[in-house]
Amino acid sequence: MRISLIIVSRMRAQVGLIDSVGFALMRMPAALNAAYEASPLVARNAGAVAEIRRTLVGIQPNAYRGVERCPLAEAPDAYPGWAGQAEEISRQDQIDREAHRQLVVILGPDHQCEHYPCHLVSTLAEADALKLVVDCPADYEIVRLSTDDSDGGGERLGYDAGYWGGGNYSILCDSVLWPVWHPPPPEALPMLADRVASLNAHMLFPNRRFAVEFREYYRTQSWAETEGEDEEFRIIAVETIQARRIG
Repeated sequence: MRISLIIVSRMRAQVGLIDSVGFALMRMPAALNAAYEASPLVARNAGAVAEIRRTLVGIQPNAYRGVERCPLAEAPDAYPGWAGQAEEISRQDQIDREAHRQLVVILGPDHQCEHYPCHLVSTLAEADALKLVVDCPADYEIVRLSTDDSDGGGERLGYDAGYWGGGNYSILCDSVLWPVWHPPPPEALPMLADRVASLNAHMLFPNRRFAVEFREYYRTQSWAETEGEDEEFRIIAVETIQARRIG
């Protein structure tokens, strides 16, 4: 099981961050997929990854727009397949340094989120300010994430299932898109293919019901990640949204 750091502190004044709505800067998927395909993990497990790709024929990892996309967070996270690699750690430490600094300021010294490192901010204005200071704004998109299906006025991309508020983890992504921590064994692939047949063009579930059904199936699998607490795998609506700059 992946170990997450749960931060216990006072609640932030902004409503929504630890409850049901927040904003994040997510990396665009094409670069993440290219990094995964070139990663040491895939090189060590080339046959297993190839079998997943052959069986899950409709899966297009470079189109994934969910929550496991190395978001701008209070601490950088390695690209998929590169965890523990010294060169990747050094590279991540050198990019977006000012944006990381400003995010920590926004979060505050006593911030709270369910999983470390935190990546959600409370307002679109905060997310937009962070995008202005990342090294390459085109590498990111601002997304509005919610667990309550509320409408933020943007484009609803679909539904993911994973950690809320931080941790950079999706049970969907880790199963079929960029398997890293809990890859499915060969005998699980035919059933898994059926469970993800409903994914849309963004490699997300088109509605909450399909996402819930996948989560319930996933919880029964011996190879899967386990929840450290009830409902740790949250159903998360993903929405792209544009900042409303003045002037």
